[in-house]
Amino acid sequence: MCLNIKKNQKPRIAKRDITVYKTVDHDEDDTFRTVWYDAIVKIGEEYTSKLILQNDNISEIVTEALHSFSNLEEATADAEDDALVLVKCIIPKGSIYYKGRDCFNNQSYASNKLKYAKIIKDYPNYGI
Repeated sequence: MCLNIKKNQKPRIAKRDITVYKTVDHDEDDTFRTVWYDAIVKIGEEYTSKLILQNDNISEIVTEALHSFSNLEEATADAEDDALVLVKCIIPKGSIYYKGRDCFNNQSYASNKLKYAKIIKDYPNYGI
């Protein structure tokens, strides 16, 4: 996953908890995994990551971070389309983050901390 940001955009520090959304895979054994990196995550747990940027001549891309959707509608569409689990998450107060657009042009965040707060909906795979 990637997050496109403006050239020379400075990271922000969360002054309060920020509600965001994430889609994850749900294995048959009740394990949740991130879609892009297949990392196991648990609801209620907080995770940390480095924030790594790559630059080109026009923009910068956050390549390593904890990525999340900024709005519920885009996250819901992603979950429905790919039969994923929609999760409410929190970027905790004091976290470092960037806001921009992901590689599919969704409004998104990349942060160094992310808490998986609760499941909103599990979209079943009907074998379609």
